[in-house]
Amino acid sequence: MKILEKLKKYFLTFQPLNDTMSLRNRNKPTTHKGDDTMSKITDEIVEAMEGLAPLDNHKAIRIADAFGVKPRAVIASANRRGIEYIRKPRVSKTGAPIVTKEDLVGKAETILGFGKGELAGLEKATKDVLIKLTDRATEKLG
Repeated sequence: MKILEKLKKYFLTFQPLNDTMSLRNRNKPTTHKGDDTMSKITDEIVEAMEGLAPLDNHKAIRIADAFGVKPRAVIASANRRGIEYIRKPRVSKTGAPIVTKEDLVGKAETILGFGKGELAGLEKATKDVLIKLTDRATEKLG
C-alpha cells in the first residue's frame, strides 16, 4: 500500500519538461530572448559598459573580470543594448593582416598594367605563388 501511495505521489507531482529545457538542465531556470529576468548582466555592469564605450575586447575582459561574468556575455550584452563594440581585427596565424587571393590578383593586374578581370582564373593559384608574383612584379616594375 505504501508503495502505491509513493508512486501516486511521484506521478502526481512529476512535472514534464518544457520544450526549452533538456534533461541535463531541467532544474535550471531558462531565459528567453528579450527577457532580462535571469540575466547576469546587472545595471551596474551596463553602467560600466556605457562609461567605457566604445568597448573593445580588452575593455570587455576588464569589465568581465571586475564583475565575475564572461567576456562574451559582456560583448553580447553590449551588442543587444546598442553600445558600440569595436571588433578586434582578423589576422593570420603569423599575425599579419588577412589578404585574399582576389586582392593579390588585383594587385598583380594593377602592377602589370592589365585591366580588371583580365587575369581571371589566376585566383586558383596558391597564395604563396601569388605573393611571389606580386613581389617580383613590384621589384621589376617598381
